[in-house]
This record gives sequence, C-alpha cells and structure tokens, in this order.
Amino acid sequence: MQLSPEQLSANGYRFQSSIRFESINQFVQDRLQRGGALLRLYWLCVVASVFAMSHVLWKQDIVTLDLLAGGIGFGLAGFLVIVLPAHEAIHGITYKLLGAPSISFHADWKRMFFFAAADRFVLNRREFILVAAAPFILLTIGLLAAQFFTNGMLQLAIATNLVLHTGGCIGDFTLVAYSMSLGEKFCTYDDLQKQETFFYQK
Repeated sequence: MQLSPEQLSANGYRFQSSIRFESINQFVQDRLQRGGALLRLYWLCVVASVFAMSHVLWKQDIVTLDLLAGGIGFGLAGFLVIVLPAHEAIHGITYKLLGAPSISFHADWKRMFFFAAADRFVLNRREFILVAAAPFILLTIGLLAAQFFTNGMLQLAIATNLVLHTGGCIGDFTLVAYSMSLGEKFCTYDDLQKQETFFYQK
C-alpha cells in the first residue's frame, strides 16, 4: 500500500483502534472469547497437529522413555533455535517483498511475545493477511512434509515442532480474525516509537 501513516486521513481512512505491544496477550484472550470461524479453524489445526504427533507415537514398535525424552526434547530445542526464528524471518521476508524499507525483530521473553515489524509501513487487508499467514502456511507444509521422510526420534521431534508452532500461531490467527472483522477497506501499521499497532478503516 503506497500510503504513509500521515496520508491515511486525507485518503478517507479513520482511526479504528490500537493495540499496545505490552497488551497483546490480553488482546489475544479477548479475541479467543469472541470466537469466530477463523479461530475455530485455528483450534481444528491445533487438534490436527496433536493427532499427527499421536500418530507418530502409534507407529513406533515400542515407545520408550528415551524416545519420548529425546524426541520431545530435541523438538523443543529445534523449535527455539530453528522454527521460531524461521517463523519471524518469513514475516520479515514477506514485509520486504511488499516493499518495506526496513525490518526489525523483537522478543518479549516475559510475555513470550515475538514479532517482526516494519516501522510505520502501512499494509492493506490483503497485505496484512499475507504477512500474518505466510509463516503458518509455509512451516506447516514443511513440517508435515518432513514427517514423511523421517522416522523414530527425529520424526517425533518434527511432530513436536508442528504442535508447538501451530499453538504459537495463535497471535497471528487472532490478528487476522480481527482484521477481517473490520471489512475490506482496512489498513494497519506498527509504530515502534509508540510501541503500538494502529488500525484504520474506510
């Protein structure tokens, strides 16, 4: 979207709402309570990822403590070292492909909140959904595909990553659900100085 935040009002957009970065967890909880079709899809994806992990265990000739500890332990380590950074990198790459001049990455370990931001770069609805959904789509496909080419402890580690990543996408799903509730003529941007995400509607 070829508009700056200062140009939104002149182009017919009016301020709708904002979310402070420190309040994102409360925002997620509020949206979950409201529900909706997209969030029902999210929970279905979570259940499916748990089922996929259960299927991996069911396929094993024998499930040992070493298999469980190793698979889940390596899965958790892989999630923190590989999958989580890859998730944010995909957000950043998508921003870049849309023309964002600069990208920054942020982590709030206290709130377990991680995000990529393009400071004051305005996105329309289609662009915002693309940025938010790209990591879930690409990594879900990649992790599911990887399960077909592995077995044993490695396969369990990948299945663990699938569960953790699907669960961790709740923020992206709730933001997309909120954006869809605002209608077609909607735009948003992050302001790093103010530590807020702004939403405008036409």
